[in-house]
Amino acid sequence: MGVVYFPSLTRHSRGELVRLALSDYDVTNQVLHVRQAKFDKSRLVPLSADATLELERYLSARRKLGAPCDGDAPLLVHHDGGRLRGYTGAGFGHSLKHVIRAAGIRTSQGRAPRIHDLRFTFAAQALLRWYSAGVDVQTRLPALATYLGHAAAPLKSALA
Repeated sequence: MGVVYFPSLTRHSRGELVRLALSDYDVTNQVLHVRQAKFDKSRLVPLSADATLELERYLSARRKLGAPCDGDAPLLVHHDGGRLRGYTGAGFGHSLKHVIRAAGIRTSQGRAPRIHDLRFTFAAQALLRWYSAGVDVQTRLPALATYLGHAAAPLKSALA
């Protein structure tokens, strides 16, 4: 699983991603348990079939490399001097920038997207799908806000 692909599928912030442990992934229910998110709240984030498949591929590759497999081990790891270890927020951001630049991915303004941009794009695309389908968007905003780890009212006012 690529460092770019995972956050774009899960809609997590950088801090949430680096705090995930192996035990936060529930393969049976295909969810991630995000702990100590904004305002010290936790939430369950459902994963799509594609995200689950990519996460399983990543975990298989991770096992083959000999990464720690106990439940407290970081979900996302990288090589650091031959050792596999968890990312820091800054380290993950640096790796993400490197991969995005190497892939030539750019925003409409010509810069490399940040993880926040991926989250915003997900939210905007969800709104566009709902409007196109004739769905009452106002009734869906609280679910979208929860999924992204925001309170419903600020997201509602920011996107209205």
